[in-house]
Amino acid sequence: MWSTLLANAATAKARDGLHRLCVEVLAGISPKEALILRHVYARYQQKRPELLTKVHGWNPTRTEIPAEFLFFRPRELYRDAGVPETDGDLLLDNLLRLNLLRWEVPEVEDGQTVHPSFVHLTEPGLAVLKECNAGPSA
Repeated sequence: MWSTLLANAATAKARDGLHRLCVEVLAGISPKEALILRHVYARYQQKRPELLTKVHGWNPTRTEIPAEFLFFRPRELYRDAGVPETDGDLLLDNLLRLNLLRWEVPEVEDGQTVHPSFVHLTEPGLAVLKECNAGPSA
């Protein structure tokens, strides 16, 4: 992630605000959190074509999918990323704190709050993942 970020920073298209955010994020995560983020980005790349087709059905001019279209059950996210479940909640708390992921909005059913069971990728999170994973553009 660091090497891609540095390569992107050297290009003429580097965006200072996003670059600073990426540096802050990478400085604030552990290797296990990086594994989670790599898995999230891999899922984004895998699901993007299918979701973009759906988005084009609603808005043909849209060129990107909203980050919130990607959601994960925390336990499955830990397992799929190869992170021990015993560490997962603490790691997830940090990714939430950094605003890379967010809990889904709680719902009320029969007067009771139903606690969220999914986390979503955020727009800042998607921007950081793209900047830190996609190769530099010319």
